[in-house]
Amino acid sequence: VGPIHNLAIIHMAQGDYEQAAAGFRRAIDINPNWTWGYIKLARTLAMLANEGADAVLQGVADSAGVDTAMKLGLSHPEGPLETADRIGITLMNAILVNLQGHTGDDRYRQSLLLQRKVWSDGTFR
Repeated sequence: VGPIHNLAIIHMAQGDYEQAAAGFRRAIDINPNWTWGYIKLARTLAMLANEGADAVLQGVADSAGVDTAMKLGLSHPEGPLETADRIGITLMNAILVNLQGHTGDDRYRQSLLLQRKVWSDGTFR
């Protein structure tokens, strides 16, 4: 399986989940049983990066502090903003835009800082 930055963003219409999942499996050539796991992984990584960006925006910590807190406090191998930089801030934002568009849930609303990084082609480092 290739790195996560090769994953396609899925636009699923209501009720078309099985068809979208089948297309997703073909697009990234993975075991059919792994599809929903990758979707959930992408959602989780994007939400962690979004919350980390909000913490920076609100002055809770700087980018390095957010990453250090996740590594030391939760034993993550890298912080959420390091992950966003490695995978791609544009992809993280696109995942959140897609989730919010399909669910209408405000928990997927993109952090203003994340959006600014996308617009400026910036990174958290």
